[in-house]
Amino acid sequence: PGAQARGAPRSVANVTALRAISVSITTIDTNTTTLAQRFRSAQELAKVLADIGEGDVGARRVCSGHDAPLLLVALMNEAGESNAQRRVPLLTCLASLVRFIGPEELKDQRLWMLLQRMLFQSDATSVHHALAAIAAITRQEECLAFVCGTPMAKRLQQAL
Repeated sequence: PGAQARGAPRSVANVTALRAISVSITTIDTNTTTLAQRFRSAQELAKVLADIGEGDVGARRVCSGHDAPLLLVALMNEAGESNAQRRVPLLTCLASLVRFIGPEELKDQRLWMLLQRMLFQSDATSVHHALAAIAAITRQEECLAFVCGTPMAKRLQQAL
C-alpha cells in the first residue's frame, strides 16, 4: 500500500466484532424478522459496541449509512417504551451506537424526541442512558451546534 494507506487511521475492532455489528444492524432492519429477533440483535449490538473504543474507524464504517439510530427508535416504538425491560436494553444499545455515527444520521427529530422523553422517565437507568447518548452525540461539534439551536437545549438544561 502507498503512503496514504499507511497513514490512514486503522480500526482496532476485530473482524469478528465488525461482522457481528453488521449482522445485528441488518437483522434490526429486516422486516421479516420477529420483534424478539430484532430485540436480541439490539442487545448483541450493544454488547459488541461496548467493547470497542469510541470513534473506531471500522465500527464507524460498519454502523454508518443504515440510519441505525432511527431503526432503534422504530424498534422502541414497536416494543413499547413504557416497558422498562424492553426500554433499557434498547437505550443501552442506542447510547453505544451513537458513538459510531456521524452527525448526518443524528439530527433526526424522532431520535431527539425519544431522548427527550427518556430524560423524564421515572427510572434512573433510562435517564442515564439517554444522557450518555446525548453526551456522545454532542461531542461532535456539528451535532452540538444542532442541539443548541433546538428546544431540546432548554429541556437539557432543566434535566441537568
